[in-house]
Amino acid sequence: MNNTINWTKFEDCLGKSIADCQWLLDKAIAENEIKKEILKHKSETAYKAFKKFRRELDRAPLTSNQKIDVLKQFKVIEHL
Repeated sequence: MNNTINWTKFEDCLGKSIADCQWLLDKAIAENEIKKEILKHKSETAYKAFKKFRRELDRAPLTSNQKIDVLKQFKVIEHL
């Protein structure tokens, strides 16, 4: 049995893995900022609006980067 590593494929997967991790980090940072703002106002209405917004955003036919850009546009103050 000959088990050789396809280094080109490995390198391609590594790049995608790094990009996925960067996207997850960017998303987490954006969500954290919104959640801190919701907590600052202690608004249940804003919290529910954000949860609904996230569900709709998850279903939207956008790229990962577009979703982060839209996520950053959520304004807590508009839902108080």
